[in-house]
Amino acid sequence: MMQELLFTRSNGQTVAYFDYGQSQNVVFFHHGSPSAGPISPHIRRNADANGFRIIEVVRPGYGSSTAIANRSVNTASQINLDIADALGIENFAIFGQSGGGPHALASGHLAGNRCKAMLIVAGIAPFDDPNFDFAAGMAEGGREFWNLPLTSMEDFELSVSKMATEWSSYNFNQFKEVLNVDPEDPISDESILSFQVRGQYSFIQGAHGLRDDRLAFLKPWGFSLEEISLPVQLWAGTKDVNVPPAHADYLKRKIPNSELLIVENKNHSTISEPAVESGFKWLRGLFDSHS
Repeated sequence: MMQELLFTRSNGQTVAYFDYGQSQNVVFFHHGSPSAGPISPHIRRNADANGFRIIEVVRPGYGSSTAIANRSVNTASQINLDIADALGIENFAIFGQSGGGPHALASGHLAGNRCKAMLIVAGIAPFDDPNFDFAAGMAEGGREFWNLPLTSMEDFELSVSKMATEWSSYNFNQFKEVLNVDPEDPISDESILSFQVRGQYSFIQGAHGLRDDRLAFLKPWGFSLEEISLPVQLWAGTKDVNVPPAHADYLKRKIPNSELLIVENKNHSTISEPAVESGFKWLRGLFDSHS
């Protein structure tokens, strides 16, 4: 299994990360909520195929990363740069998936010219825009979970704690059920096994990471999407009821130099493979054009 690496920030906080590959061309990966842990095989294969080293930043509260109370989306920005500085990486791209999307955008915004481009797959849009219906198109359970901290913090705390306990003990078949496998768009056993390992790693400290992610998403992100000037590629699946394609469409309208690719008949679990395959080729082309 891929080894978890630890980095200590100047304030004493521990940040876990996973580092795969030897290339000087680096992509920083911001994982979903919750989906931290050893980098998925299909991501590693595409990193190899396109000559990338990929480094996954484990957000506070997940794995062995120190939890940070009341953190914001923007908190991850400086953590990303701290790791880049410590590893002597001057320029890089950023990849964010699902709940990692906002954190990836925040990190790219702060990095400025150091970041060549961003790849966002099924990324979440801001919650606080009154002109955007955040929950439209979501499954009923998803809508309820997002609204829970707004109606009852006690029930929200119980819900995330229950999820942490269950996922920590789920076997392969239980994770397969969690992924809501679509018979017309099957998920490989390899991907389910990776999700199981990552799901269990995510809750090593209990529910801190997921809890703090969700509360951070409900607050302003701390930067303006309109200020992002670097290239951004956005991906969504038409069958995604976790993060509906309307989120990617919203991001496309707000981020000036962005393109949107919507894939038919892909859901939240299956959009990653085609998006990563094409997205890494796109990133490779941008790296080559700047070399």
